[in-house]
Amino acid sequence: VERLLREIASRGRRTLIVGGTSFYLKALSFGLWDAPSTHPEFRKSVEDDETSSLFSQLEKLDPSHAAKIGPADRYRIIRALEILQFSGRKPSELEAEAKGRGPDPRFPLWVLDRTPEEIDARIRLRTSAMLEQGLVEEARRLRDENPTARALGSVGYAQALDFLDGRPP
Repeated sequence: VERLLREIASRGRRTLIVGGTSFYLKALSFGLWDAPSTHPEFRKSVEDDETSSLFSQLEKLDPSHAAKIGPADRYRIIRALEILQFSGRKPSELEAEAKGRGPDPRFPLWVLDRTPEEIDARIRLRTSAMLEQGLVEEARRLRDENPTARALGSVGYAQALDFLDGRPP
């Protein structure tokens, strides 16, 4: 992203960044945490542990981060425990350091807010378009090729798989 931002600026243009998730917004605005890389052996070691047990561990080690994540987000709970294990630092501390640097002044934030009715209408339109473009078959193919893909739990794929498996919405 930095390379592209410099390239665009060198042409005398301003960059407009839209869409994405809050992860990308935070990364651009505050930078990334100084966290260790992932460790497949650690993830394998907790694979059979109940999410509630992992969450209890996180609550004891970093209660503020646990409260922010919540008890159902297994992926983030495991990542937080992994950070604790391999860095010896609390994820809440790393996040506070990143926020403490302050936002990057190159990125003024504009928020376009819509009414709930507008959001619902846009969701219906987007859902129809996704179905017309083959979402159900794409979800089936992805699950066949990579049944443990994180994407299978995301909005759209999860509902398509529920449909394929005959589960009610």
